[in-house]
Amino acid sequence: MEVNVENVGSCQARVSIAVTASEFEQEVQRGLKRIAGRTRMKGFRPGKTPIKVVEKQYGEQVRQEAAQQFVQRGYQKAIEDHELKPAAHPRIPDEALKVAAGEAFNPEFDVPLRPTFELGEYKELPASSQPITVEDEEVERALTDLRAQQSRTEAAGDDGLPEDGMALCKVVLEHEGKTITERDGLRLVPTHPPVGIEAEAFKQAIVGARDDTELEVAMTFPDEFPTEEVRGQQGVCKIHVRQAFKVSPPTDEEICQMLEVEDLDAVRGKIRERIEEAKQQQEQTRIETELLTRVLDSHPMEVSDSLIDDQARGREGSLREQLSQQGLSEEDLEAEVAKNYPEMRESSAKALRAIYLIEAIAEKEEIRVTDEDMKGELAHIAERNGVSMDEVIQYYREENLLQQLALELLERKVRTLLRETAVIS
Repeated sequence: MEVNVENVGSCQARVSIAVTASEFEQEVQRGLKRIAGRTRMKGFRPGKTPIKVVEKQYGEQVRQEAAQQFVQRGYQKAIEDHELKPAAHPRIPDEALKVAAGEAFNPEFDVPLRPTFELGEYKELPASSQPITVEDEEVERALTDLRAQQSRTEAAGDDGLPEDGMALCKVVLEHEGKTITERDGLRLVPTHPPVGIEAEAFKQAIVGARDDTELEVAMTFPDEFPTEEVRGQQGVCKIHVRQAFKVSPPTDEEICQMLEVEDLDAVRGKIRERIEEAKQQQEQTRIETELLTRVLDSHPMEVSDSLIDDQARGREGSLREQLSQQGLSEEDLEAEVAKNYPEMRESSAKALRAIYLIEAIAEKEEIRVTDEDMKGELAHIAERNGVSMDEVIQYYREENLLQQLALELLERKVRTLLRETAVIS
């Protein structure tokens, strides 16, 4: 077997493998003999099945396995002999692994490589911190939100939907009798109309609505609406109120019991502390993002086009699913995807550059993600979602998300390093 490597760019190598027909057949024969030695076939003693009989039944499978073995060996040889640093495994279609009897095997594939760059300054960078204040109005808004979150819903009954109630609805947006979007299971409140509908008109229409009520409200499609041809046009919002609910907020005593304090002043004190903690976390995140962006800008690097395309296609798939759920036509969906693709590709390239930079800093600083780190994060995810840790682990394994989670934890550690070593004024 001969292996040749050709650079086809700063971040791509082309690997060519040459396997003679006789060499390939020898590998196939070895594979057939292994199967013959452990396979029971009717009419033959164990381990005595003729090779020709085994080949008739397993030949195609063995030939493909032999091709895969040669590819793997050639790939490893290319990495070792040429000191390649792959960024991802090469993709080889199944058709390329089909080799007919008596033919040589000459696969060729591209290997995306990690970018090469010199790690420059990333510690003791100057940064500024913004003061953190919590206004009384913020505390009161948070208390109001807490009451709303802990409120109980009850069927509105014959009284219909009150001004502070909530309705479970199906919403259809139409233009000139044509359905543009359709969404079911939406939760609507009288004080928050759907986009394009005048607030007072929506409130007057929906307040008092009972279960299984249908109503219509005039609307104007906003300028940022996904379907371009209806932007700025007049339309109709048809609302089917499936269920109307009245909302009963918790009492002051219940709020105090929930937060384990004696009175509302203590409730406000706890709320203030939580807002301060959240703002502090936001400020730390802002500083880390600013520092990481500056370090990334000071480390130019080329990234494999094939990897960027793979990342962009993943984002494209997510956008397609999101737009499809909004009820867009196929034509509008494709137009929206095409419009957003350049930005998705640019953000994908930036994300990959950030990964390589983070890994380089982590390697130099000997930062590692330990098993304890992973267990702690999985336990936190389980607690946050009200499920068992085993369920979370199973989900992350089935979706192949454990490596992504480890990378997220590594990024957190590197971002913390940047902030803690920065000179912050």
